[in-house]
Amino acid sequence: MADRALIVPDASLALSEHALAIGQEFPNVETCRRTLKDIAIALHFDLRIVKSDRSRFIAKCSKVGCPWRVHVAKCPGVPTFSIRTLHGEHTCEGVHNLHHQQASVGWVARSVEARIRDNPQFKPKEILQDIRDRHGMIEISQDVIPWFQDFSPQLWAVAYFEGMRFGHFTLGVTELLYNWALECHELPVVQMMEHIRLQLTSWFNNRREIGMSWTSILVPSAEKRVLEAIADAPCYQVLRANEVEFEIVSTERTNIVDISSRVCSCRRWQLNGLPCAHAAAALISCGQNAHVFAEPCFTVASYRETYSEMINPIPDKSQWRELGEGTEGGVARVDISIRPPKTRRPPGRPKKKVLRVENFKRPKRVVQCGRCHLLGHSQKKCTMPN
Repeated sequence: MADRALIVPDASLALSEHALAIGQEFPNVETCRRTLKDIAIALHFDLRIVKSDRSRFIAKCSKVGCPWRVHVAKCPGVPTFSIRTLHGEHTCEGVHNLHHQQASVGWVARSVEARIRDNPQFKPKEILQDIRDRHGMIEISQDVIPWFQDFSPQLWAVAYFEGMRFGHFTLGVTELLYNWALECHELPVVQMMEHIRLQLTSWFNNRREIGMSWTSILVPSAEKRVLEAIADAPCYQVLRANEVEFEIVSTERTNIVDISSRVCSCRRWQLNGLPCAHAAAALISCGQNAHVFAEPCFTVASYRETYSEMINPIPDKSQWRELGEGTEGGVARVDISIRPPKTRRPPGRPKKKVLRVENFKRPKRVVQCGRCHLLGHSQKKCTMPN
């Protein structure tokens, strides 16, 4: 990865196309942010946002010592924003690596959205080349290819992942519960557990009501993805091999779909648990409902079943009854004695406990000087003259 070729358009052309001037106006602050981000990527420098709110937007070059700075403020009485101050030109060397902070996933999606809408058959290689031609991105050396060949695709490619991920992986549940308990961290254990119980009760009840309001087969997030797959299905040609196997032909490649095993050679169906566009095309061609072929965990019925159990209410503490009071089922209730846990002798020789004299609280021997007859020191340490 040592050799990298930077593909940069003509510098004078880039500057003329992305020039800023004092007084230049933008319809709103969001358009201002996007425009400055596009300019930063095109001219290969990184932005650092100093201030961004409803009335102003201030940004500067992230490189230390570079004087470039822009101040955009809202025009009075209208929703537009205009450039008030623009300081200097870039004196830094710019960004010449793969870590341009402004080139986010959202920026890439916006930059190719219009072209993909005009040409749905826009290939990934063509998209990448188009971004390089228009924005001057970095091309990685071919030396990285052997690195990928030395490792199995199961280690770095989602398409070859062995297992069921259902397209989602998160560790946010523990963080959610922790944030819930922030208000009761300092409370005693009983009050803290009561706070968490009330939160869970509210959580279950809200989701139970939401689940009962849905009328579709799948939950909304899964429903949206299946509808997107159905919308893309007409782009493919379907060839039926037998009752369950189909050959899905497109301009890029051919995929094999088995609706009985719920398998597609693109592996999206197996990984996400939802029919991909190839599977949707095969299911539609044979008159099947693509929603039915999603994994059960995405169904509204499973969602309702998850939150169907009720967390029983607990009466006020003043109404709690001590163990042993009254009877239950005609039989006197018996007190339950909680005993300490059973312990085992640890391995190794036990440590001896040294008993100090202070522990017995016996009076200490008081030393008296034989020369001055004062207490607290002996004759050898006496400082009085003979």
